[in-house]
Amino acid sequence: MAEIILGLGVGQCGLKLLSEMLCAQPDTLVTYEDRPFLPWQQPADPSCMATRLERWRKTRSHARIGDVASFYLPYMEELLEIEPHCRILCLHRPKPEVLQAIQLSLEKTLRPTDNWRKTLPSGWYRDPQRMIIYPQYNVPTRLAALERYYEEYAARTHLLSQRFPERFRLFDPQEWETEEGVRKVLTFAGIPLAEQKIFTVRKVPLTEIPLSEEKLLQRWNETAKGGNFS
Repeated sequence: MAEIILGLGVGQCGLKLLSEMLCAQPDTLVTYEDRPFLPWQQPADPSCMATRLERWRKTRSHARIGDVASFYLPYMEELLEIEPHCRILCLHRPKPEVLQAIQLSLEKTLRPTDNWRKTLPSGWYRDPQRMIIYPQYNVPTRLAALERYYEEYAARTHLLSQRFPERFRLFDPQEWETEEGVRKVLTFAGIPLAEQKIFTVRKVPLTEIPLSEEKLLQRWNETAKGGNFS
């Protein structure tokens, strides 16, 4: 039976790179954000993860299979119960870096986007595909909602790493600049030492400062008036 590897993290922390790193290993297929997305609020069906694992094992022929996505966190207890030998790699990046990276990535969207606030002011937009994978908070700004999301995610993952240290482990993507750091990831994922394919990653620091909510809305309004918003 194929071994299960799962990767997760709050977002903008190296998730896609983790998937690529694992897929580079022999007889290993770990996808990135396998569809359909799982909602943050768990559905009534308690067998959600079991169904997903069954589908992977029917459609994937590799010895090690899995997926990497932020939306697995609410399903960890179920997974750890039904899959006693799974390996879960959780990426943990410092809060200021994550918040900066998320905000800068959202500035590339066509409209001011916020998937984390419960009530959006006029002019703001939710991504209809991705909003289900995040919690929503009753706070006045997007930054405040992102801070709450990061803190809740970090608290829950640290607790899981303490409860299940042999199966759930936190990793700092900054360590991937060294061969030793990459080997930590691959060894925990169950890749035999002699088979590990090593490539290191040089981190590029973020130098841009995210726009304020007022400037985001101003830019959108100017773009909309110019007709360049479709």
